[in-house]
Amino acid sequence: MRSRKIKAVAAVMLAFITGAKAQVTTNINFPHDDKIVQGCITIPAGQGPFPAIVIAPGSGAMDRDGTISMGSNVQCLHPGLVGQTLRPYKDLGDALAAAGYVVLRYNKLEYTYSQNLGAISFNKLWLPFESAIEYVRKRPEVDSASIILIGHSEGSTLIPLVAKSRSDIRALISIGGARTPFDSVLCRQLTEFTAKCGGNMQQAKNDSSYIQAYFNNVRAGNFSASTPALFGVSAAVWSDYVAATDPVVQHYNDCFLPTLFVGLANDINVPPSELLRFQNEITVPADFWSVPGTNHYMTYSATPTIAKAVPDTIIYWLSKLNLVTGTARQKSDQGMGVYPNPVQNRVEVAVPGPGWIRISDVTGREIEKHRCNSKKNTIDLGGLAPGVYLLRYDGSRSSAISRLVKS
Repeated sequence: MRSRKIKAVAAVMLAFITGAKAQVTTNINFPHDDKIVQGCITIPAGQGPFPAIVIAPGSGAMDRDGTISMGSNVQCLHPGLVGQTLRPYKDLGDALAAAGYVVLRYNKLEYTYSQNLGAISFNKLWLPFESAIEYVRKRPEVDSASIILIGHSEGSTLIPLVAKSRSDIRALISIGGARTPFDSVLCRQLTEFTAKCGGNMQQAKNDSSYIQAYFNNVRAGNFSASTPALFGVSAAVWSDYVAATDPVVQHYNDCFLPTLFVGLANDINVPPSELLRFQNEITVPADFWSVPGTNHYMTYSATPTIAKAVPDTIIYWLSKLNLVTGTARQKSDQGMGVYPNPVQNRVEVAVPGPGWIRISDVTGREIEKHRCNSKKNTIDLGGLAPGVYLLRYDGSRSSAISRLVKS
């Protein structure tokens, strides 16, 4: 159901509580590019298979917990947290696992291999969570067709890029994500934080101008092998990055997946106006929630653990999608079976009885419709271009919808 308004998290909604369950966290590792990613997986108690959540972290050399030591240098920005250690991804993962979800968190490669990362590519540095999906979907405790991606901050710009080419992603959740391109967000932070903390404003403006000019040249293709790297990343790789992340809204729209955008109302890193930008540009069904009093790290101003409102909002929203247990997904899809998916040409569609099967693109425009007189139907998709489509079954007593990827 599309929400036209940004909703503040209300106390009545936050009364939704899933009974806590015992859970077990185990260290894991999996291959990505030419490295091994280190992380952990938390398995709920009880009988699976469970839906799985992969957390795509924000920018920087981050560990699996999202550990941030709040030294005296943040006095001007977060005075109530000085001297505290924040572990927002651990807090979030533990809360979601207690509600019945398998949760995978991982160390970013620039954290694990700070001294020997080797050659950098866009895939290597920014897409380890794609390899995390491949790992988690093979776990016996996981319902491999019920994988949920959570992207925090920069991770929010990356999850739809991967999700739109897969058929096993059931929902997307953006937390503190930016619609504005990375370099513009960075330049704003540089000047605003310097002004707030009484730093050298002329230097901040010079640095900001250099960063903006650098990315303008990258977008225009005005670079070569001799162009200096920025933040240790070559101009060619930054070119891949902006090509992949600038159209973040289009990627979300192309996915046509249930999507939750969570804004953090006191966020100075990615301000609440970014949530409004998403709301104005997203054209597919999505919900937009703002959590009062929370900063970019999902905590309150003087509390080192994340605000309970954040996981409660996510759990409540997922419960409305029936993404609570592995068997709930099967019930929600009752009425239509689609195989194979992704498909190249011919797809088998199983339905309860006679009716119509309609094929639409992600904008909702109907492309084809097929009369089905039996429970098993074969549809030739050879005339469709590769991409993401929606299959809708309309029968006399029931209807169902499924997402189909044509490769």
